[in-house]
Amino acid sequence: MSRPAVNNLTMSDGHNLVALAWPWQRVDAPRAHVLLVHGLGEHANRYNALAAWLQQQGISVWAYDQRGHGASDGARGVLPKSDTLLTDLDSVWQSFAKAHTDGAPLLVLGHSMGGLVAMRWLQRGPIIGSAAGPLAAIVSSPVLGVHARRLEQHLARILAQYVPNIRLPNGLKHGGLSHDQAVIQAYTQDPLVHAYISPRLGHWLISTAQQVLAGAAAWQVPLLLMYAGADGLVDSKATDAFALSASSNVQTQRLDAAFHEIFNETPLYRDVALTTLASWLDALLPL
Repeated sequence: MSRPAVNNLTMSDGHNLVALAWPWQRVDAPRAHVLLVHGLGEHANRYNALAAWLQQQGISVWAYDQRGHGASDGARGVLPKSDTLLTDLDSVWQSFAKAHTDGAPLLVLGHSMGGLVAMRWLQRGPIIGSAAGPLAAIVSSPVLGVHARRLEQHLARILAQYVPNIRLPNGLKHGGLSHDQAVIQAYTQDPLVHAYISPRLGHWLISTAQQVLAGAAAWQVPLLLMYAGADGLVDSKATDAFALSASSNVQTQRLDAAFHEIFNETPLYRDVALTTLASWLDALLPL
């Protein structure tokens, strides 16, 4: 697949975020356009394989490096304000929608931290002016809970108040990403991957996950929620709780033995995730 085109998007505070647009390589028009939101420590260009698969399904793909990640501006892992990731998504979405005015539906797809960002963004309502909003959303292994004790969560709240921007190790264990050792090796050697998190960002993840969980029963936007049951990076029990309480607008798929990155798993798990996604897209976007 061709390399994505690179665009620089300027946020309201002057910071630049890098957005990627994969060239459309089919003769027919796209069925939909999707904006992809990546996870903690990684970047948008790790999603080349998923972008290629989505194009095979008739979906064009944009993605962007979140602030403090990849090639975008910002200290690695630092969250300047509590709502920065949401307001950044507001701005990026407006550029994304402006670039796709052919009438095809717009979708958002978030993974891990990006899944939480997308879910909270939809829950609070996108602030996107006159731009078309998302028809539906896909999230994989969202951060709806973390493997942290109450004391650790309390400490994160205190640090977020007094030293919000210090950079700490994020503690993500690379071996928990996938059963595919090639994925782990590529991640470990990727110069755009970082291993940091700030107290404000850590506290935001915890508190925002609680907000999203509290709104499960009232969820309104059509959502496909897929997640790993053997996830050592985020707490899948919290996602179980969301799935149990969620409204009928949410379809769930739990891959019991899969690790965190279900779209980067070995075929045993990845094929199940992609088959589920293909069926959901076909129901959402009839040919």
